[in-house]
Parts: sequence; structure tokens; C-alpha cells
Amino acid sequence: MNAPIPRTMPDVLQRMTQLQYTSRLQVDKQFFDKIDRFVDLMEKVDQSLPAGSSIRKDPTYTAMAAHRKINHFNVVTSSLPPGLSNASDFSRTSIEARIQAGYDDAMAQGIGAVSSPGLRFGVTSATSGTDLS
Repeated sequence: MNAPIPRTMPDVLQRMTQLQYTSRLQVDKQFFDKIDRFVDLMEKVDQSLPAGSSIRKDPTYTAMAAHRKINHFNVVTSSLPPGLSNASDFSRTSIEARIQAGYDDAMAQGIGAVSSPGLRFGVTSATSGTDLS
């Protein structure tokens, strides 16, 4: 969110794409928090219902009770070189390089193990320090 002001039209388009994805992450976090509140409420309702209640057989109740909390949300930041960070480049070479860079970044940032000390809620990066919370 603290990138320099774009100076050219291609830079503006690139920055616009970056902001769209960052904005989407904020929306996802809010949605996950909402689901967590529903799960908490469903647990209270489930504890309050008598064992033989007909509500327990209701398909909507059953579907809602099956939801689980989203208790780990991390975003792996990218260290792509400028030549590979153009979101409108779908060439085979660019896509393969992005896949490899994403894998390398994920492993370097500890995404391979959920208990990794480098992981925390929001964005994980050895260099960024940016947080979505």
C-alpha cells in the first residue's frame, strides 16, 4: 500500500491491479471474521438445543453447523523482479517464472509449516512487515 506514485500509464495499470488484490484481501479478512462469528454462534445454539430437537435435522441447520473457523490466514508476499511483476503478461515464460518465484517465496516465508514462527495473521514476509489486521 506504500508503493511509489506511478509515472507512466503502464505503471498506473500495474498499480491499479496491485490495489485491487490488496483490497480483495481486506474483504476476504472481513468475510473470514464474519464466518468465525457465525461458527461461534452456531456452537452456542447447538449447546442450547435439546438433543432430540427437530431443528437438528433441518438441512440449513446441518449445513451451518458444518462450518469451521478460518483460524489461519496468511498472504505470501512476492519478491518478483520488475520484469515479472506485470500482471498483464501471460506469456508461458512469465507464468512459469511467477509460479517458481511464488513457490520459492512461500517456502522462504515459512508457509510450508503452519507453526512456523515467521507466519502471523496478515501478510508474512521476511522484508515487508506489512500487516492486514
